[in-house]
Parts: sequence; C-alpha cells; structure tokens
Amino acid sequence: MSAHDDPPAFDPDTACEVLFLPLADPERRRRDPTRALDAAKDLDLLVKVARESAVVEARRANWTWEEIGDHLGITAQAAHSRYAKAAAVMLRPATRWPEQPTGAP
Repeated sequence: MSAHDDPPAFDPDTACEVLFLPLADPERRRRDPTRALDAAKDLDLLVKVARESAVVEARRANWTWEEIGDHLGITAQAAHSRYAKAAAVMLRPATRWPEQPTGAP
C-alpha cells in the first residue's frame, strides 16, 4: 500500500469476532475460518497503520531511530528501514499553489 492509497475498510465487528469467536463458538470457527482470517488481516492492517502513525509522531517529536527502535523492540536500522519512507512522506510540508497575481482570470 503506498502512502497515497486509501487503506481498505476496517470492520471492527469482524475484528472483535476473530478475537472472541473461539470462546463463544469454537465449532463454527473450525467449520469456516474465512471470517476469522479476514478479521486477522484487518487487525494486521490496523496495527500497521497505528505503528506507522506512532513512528511519525515520534519523528515529529525529534526522536531518533534508535529511540523508536528501542520502543518497538527492533534495531535502529530496522526501524529506519521499515518506517523512514512513510515518515518522510507524512512529514513532508504541504505543497502550496503559486499565488495568482491580482486581476488574473
């Protein structure tokens, strides 16, 4: 997923189902794991987006890649490798359109 793509819709009901269905109805989950797999995929996406957002906020607060890596349980090099591109895109200043001269059509 690129930084400009909209993430797929997240369905919290399905995500909750994957967490609690084994407790409520383990037989149903064994018969049809499709919803559980879909919900697990949704949860992975949610965690990915949350982690990227947290990294961007940490970089905005001038945290080093070493500090970020320590908090995520990975090396500074791994943190940079995984999140530098997303952080750069999200922290890039907004592009402004050139001002139109007065009286321009």
